[in-house]
Amino acid sequence: MIEWKPIETAPKDGKLFLGAKNLGVGYGWHRYICLYRDPRFWSNWSLAEGGVLYPLNEKNTPSHWMPLPEPPK
Repeated sequence: MIEWKPIETAPKDGKLFLGAKNLGVGYGWHRYICLYRDPRFWSNWSLAEGGVLYPLNEKNTPSHWMPLPEPPK
């Protein structure tokens, strides 16, 4: 089984990954398809392949990540 890893170790090479963040009481853990982007080169969030691009150094950054599973065959 694949384990969740600290977001600091997430790939920064443009690969998509699953990110998660606990939004607190009443919201719980949310999971997002993520892609690292350097905030120096991007001004706002965008959608990519149905997911959200996250700058990994902002307040609402996921706290954990794991690789995406292989797609169905």
